[in-house]
Amino acid sequence: FLNNDVFYYQDVRFIGTTLWTDYKLDGRYNQSDVMNIVENILSDHRYIKFGTDGFFTTQHALMLHNTARNFLQEELNKTWEGKTVVITHHAPSLQCAHPDYQLDQIAGAFISDCEELVAKADLWLYGHTHANVDFQIGKCRVVSNQLGYERERVPVAFRPELIIEI
Repeated sequence: FLNNDVFYYQDVRFIGTTLWTDYKLDGRYNQSDVMNIVENILSDHRYIKFGTDGFFTTQHALMLHNTARNFLQEELNKTWEGKTVVITHHAPSLQCAHPDYQLDQIAGAFISDCEELVAKADLWLYGHTHANVDFQIGKCRVVSNQLGYERERVPVAFRPELIIEI
């Protein structure tokens, strides 16, 4: 279980966190408006229980995002001579937006602008958006290769043969 934790294997550092979103996108929408819309639309907030607080709210997600972002910043600032792979559930860049939704308000539930952190890694793997990508941000390769739900049309097909050399 790699949530806000680091695993070292030979000369590779794996940093993992869920990285819930900050609901800010690129600033075109009011953050609290996005949080209200997302909380009313996404089933996560109707089905996921959170401690003794009842259901998992966007406020909880934002709190966890801030914790994760601070964790990533701290870990990525540590000196490491090998390669660094970051693994998150949520997407770390606005460039990861699903092409059918782009940067609408619901996209705030899936992605955050963390490109200043992405630039410090060699490889960043993520999921959650139901859109597959493979592109560069600086020296970092950003990859998502999601199968998606059964009968779902994923914009770029899942690549079962994908192997990434680090």
